[in-house]
Amino acid sequence: MECISADEIAVELAPATLDEVRLQAGRLCFERINDRIERGASSLPETTSAGKVFHRFLLRLSQANYTLIPVFACLEPAELRLARVRQRVRKGGHAIPESGVLRRFDCSLENSWHQCRLAVTRWHLVQNSGTSFEEVAIGHVGRVLIKDNDQYEVFLRAIGEPGNE
Repeated sequence: MECISADEIAVELAPATLDEVRLQAGRLCFERINDRIERGASSLPETTSAGKVFHRFLLRLSQANYTLIPVFACLEPAELRLARVRQRVRKGGHAIPESGVLRRFDCSLENSWHQCRLAVTRWHLVQNSGTSFEEVAIGHVGRVLIKDNDQYEVFLRAIGEPGNE
């Protein structure tokens, strides 16, 4: 299955000048996703969900009878997010300005919860702060199975939602 990522497309376009090609890469990413939809092909889009465009794609995919199971990943604390980007750069990956990392992640959490989650019938919420993913909650047709109540509460507070306490 093809993984489609705007960040990886930006590296393909111009690895030395990522900031200059970021918007072009985003457009190409959605063009590739659209192409896959039109051909009835499966794909694995990777996105921060920081922008609101992805929500429209989820709706379109749902209407085209695709099975959608997004995985929303939390990463706390904020310094860990920055450290992960620095680690990626050391391994030859692309850099993102620190302000962009923090802004995109916060927007991603809110958009994932308030828009994307509501556009699908199944979803997973995972914590990615350790060495492996830890499942926090699973959603299916409006119901939520909480696997780690403490982490679920941390997530809800991070997006400004009232907890279950």
